[in-house]
Amino acid sequence: RIATMPSIGGKPCAAGDQEQVEACNTQPCHFKACIDGAWAQWGQWSACSKSCEGGVAWRVRKVQAEANECGTPAEGLSMQHQACNVHSSCSPSVDC
Repeated sequence: RIATMPSIGGKPCAAGDQEQVEACNTQPCHFKACIDGAWAQWGQWSACSKSCEGGVAWRVRKVQAEANECGTPAEGLSMQHQACNVHSSCSPSVDC
């Protein structure tokens, strides 16, 4: 923007840049290390759901460390199942 135009016979102002640009925020960013998620150890297996002819047992684990915004979440399941007492035959019921 020209603040004042030259008077009759006056010289125009020297040409200059309309904008000036300079670097800013040149300091290094605070580096935050990425933290990946991690599971804790598996817990103990539960008791079998049936005492004979097959049941199910399970165990669980919890997240030990949560991933931060640049880390990867813990991979895998939080619960495992397995068959149990599959080869145990039940005794027939007996009336007394």
